[in-house]
Amino acid sequence: MISVGIDPSLRRTGLALVEKGTVSTSLVKTEPVVGVDAVDDLTLYILGCVVKFTPRGSLVVIEGMYVPKGERTAGDVIERAGLLAHIITQMRRRDCQVVRVWPKQRAKYATGDGNADKKTVRTVMRERFPGVRIPDDNVADAVALAAAGSRWLGQPIDGALSKTQQEAMAAVAWPQREERRA
Repeated sequence: MISVGIDPSLRRTGLALVEKGTVSTSLVKTEPVVGVDAVDDLTLYILGCVVKFTPRGSLVVIEGMYVPKGERTAGDVIERAGLLAHIITQMRRRDCQVVRVWPKQRAKYATGDGNADKKTVRTVMRERFPGVRIPDDNVADAVALAAAGSRWLGQPIDGALSKTQQEAMAAVAWPQREERRA
């Protein structure tokens, strides 16, 4: 089974796919937009890129929404939540199992430290996967998510885990084992 990691964002969505031990990545870059119609178009564009990247029936591990302190407007939060909901809905319609991983769980799995910043995650992922294109922290997050999914599928690609990384895996609400698709 294929594992896909998604770090959704309206500006830079990171994507990673693990199939038969090989990691592929993509970065969906967009420009800022203003207005409801423009945001809708942007969301649909990103969604189309995610759908094109993700094979039907994959295990999709997606980062849950993080709302930083000092968020500019409630509208920003709503727009990001809308993107997340659209992606999850489309993945389920494509027979994918979807697992949400919170940012601290992703950081803990990637680095062993749930408080690791995105720069640290990027550095660790680049060291762990030197042959994989990881242009920024969004793709690094997606690689960590896809690696966690691959591990859950019984196809680990990232070596032995520390105790804290094992704790991160245990904290995720994975589907029941009998629900896994071949």
